[in-house]
Amino acid sequence: MKRRVVNLLETRDKSDVIRRIMHYAPDILYMGTAYKLTDVTDETHRAVRAIQGVVDKIRSELECSVIIEHHAGHGTMNDRNNMRPEGSSYWLRWPDFGYGMMPLQTDGPRLMRFTAWRGDRATDREFPVAVKQGPALPWVPVYADEWEVLYSDRYDK
Repeated sequence: MKRRVVNLLETRDKSDVIRRIMHYAPDILYMGTAYKLTDVTDETHRAVRAIQGVVDKIRSELECSVIIEHHAGHGTMNDRNNMRPEGSSYWLRWPDFGYGMMPLQTDGPRLMRFTAWRGDRATDREFPVAVKQGPALPWVPVYADEWEVLYSDRYDK
């Protein structure tokens, strides 16, 4: 049976996650959904701190970039403040980069626009403006030059 929650508050689960990452040595690790990374329901700050501690260890000791999926439970799209993660305010000040994904209406393949909900802590990174559904990979990045040529007239109003 496949488990639905990895409880990063449990030493066994935390060790198992670290061991697997060491074994596979990925450059980028995708984790989530955030609420499934602990089994705590009533102590949100404690749960967030547990996730952050493990992710910080992965980033520093295993030299791996980490993407965490999290739900934006604060409401409407197109509003940076409403794209932020739900739950503890610890989520707001911890990540180096914070982006929400907003689906756009298209006649073709799916298109998701990135919207920053916090300022980037580093300026030496170029993030895509959006991602589009790809033929081989599920999502393909759309950088600023492609966005300007193909999408800006329709979506930047």
